[in-house]
Amino acid sequence: MLNSQQSNNNFDSNQSAERRRNILLNHLFPSSLPSSTVIENNIGMNTCSGTSSTTSNRATTTTVQQQKEEIDEDDEKPTNLIAKEVSIPVKIAGIGRYIPENIVTSETIDILCNKPKGYTQKTTGVKERRWANSVEHILSVRKRKFAFNVDKFCKLNSSEVESEKIARELKSKEITTAWMGAQAAKEALNDANFKATDMDLIVYASGTPQRPIPDTSCFLHQELGLSDTGIPSTSIHSTCLSFVVAFHLCAGLIGSGLYDKILIVSSEISTVGLNFEENPHAAGLIGDGSAAVVLTKSQPGEQSKLKKFLFATYSDGADYTTIRAGGSEFHPNHIYTPLNYQYFDMNGKKILEFTAKRCMRIFEDYQAGLTDGNMGDIKWVVPHQASYAAFHVMSEVLGWPKDNVVKTLEKFGNTISASIPMALYEAIKDGRIKRGDDVFMVGTGAGLTVGCCTFTY
Repeated sequence: MLNSQQSNNNFDSNQSAERRRNILLNHLFPSSLPSSTVIENNIGMNTCSGTSSTTSNRATTTTVQQQKEEIDEDDEKPTNLIAKEVSIPVKIAGIGRYIPENIVTSETIDILCNKPKGYTQKTTGVKERRWANSVEHILSVRKRKFAFNVDKFCKLNSSEVESEKIARELKSKEITTAWMGAQAAKEALNDANFKATDMDLIVYASGTPQRPIPDTSCFLHQELGLSDTGIPSTSIHSTCLSFVVAFHLCAGLIGSGLYDKILIVSSEISTVGLNFEENPHAAGLIGDGSAAVVLTKSQPGEQSKLKKFLFATYSDGADYTTIRAGGSEFHPNHIYTPLNYQYFDMNGKKILEFTAKRCMRIFEDYQAGLTDGNMGDIKWVVPHQASYAAFHVMSEVLGWPKDNVVKTLEKFGNTISASIPMALYEAIKDGRIKRGDDVFMVGTGAGLTVGCCTFTY
């Protein structure tokens, strides 16, 4: 039970978090915003396509002030969550990353979404992103394009593409998530001075499976040349938080002695599901990429360890970020499954509201003062590269030092589960993150789930 001093501290933390939440709301949902600000565009254009254009139009007519009032009317009582403090001797022995060759500029996204030049960069903060497959390939293989100005990128017409020979040729050239993940994994293994056969467990942590069945880790297993080894593999699917969830779970497996060496791979080809017609914001935000780490037990005298973690799921936000089709609920061949259900859909306004209501309290539950810029022992923040608005909140509202927040959004976009390990790779390889530094990984995922994790590198 909490003693009186602890109760008072919790009360103070909740009050502080509430004040910071109100400041956050004022930043995200002011009564008026300069039309030129990225934040306004980030909120105003980040709407959900829904089931029809009519639904989308209704969403966009809801005013910012109405959104704010909806939050203020929410009388939900806060629930104190308890961060788990641990000291598990585990370290990142090696790290790798694969960046696809296809560079897609925001000007290209403008054309696909039929928006004026500069729209995408202005609304997302992303200058360019990488796609696993070329623009021409992605548009050529689609039966319905869900994009504008397709003729500017595709050389083949629809009848030509539908021929069996050309279809086979297109499929043979396609890059897969497993192949990309294997490239990152090979670098991580080399960095750790291990071979794939040295691993006790292979974990594929991603939001975009290669197929519904079998588990994508099997294809990664094949790409790593492990087909007949019997080395176990499995997947963890927590959308954008897949890597962080896998990291803390695998740390526990190593700390308990069940496994000694685990390879975690996050690989994303989310561009396959972008709807340029109905959700231009998501279309400009998302990119592809992969990253991997080798986790091992720390040796005596080494500082590396998992220190703390907290995860919270609020399932009333389950429909705010979704691909509706593909599972048992909306089979692609069922009469009640529209074609656009097979594509990514995101209601950015609702997600921002959701974040405003809950994240402030969660951060205070995780570490007192975290919403007031008190970083404690945290040296580096490696966040999910969710959006420009998220980084604005980190620096301008929470007071986290910009120079200590690792940001790759402008050049890679939001690469879903791969965004955190890709950013982690960059900060380790350029020398910012050094052995002994405390690193704070944080993000949100569809569902809606919030995750925080601190480790000593």
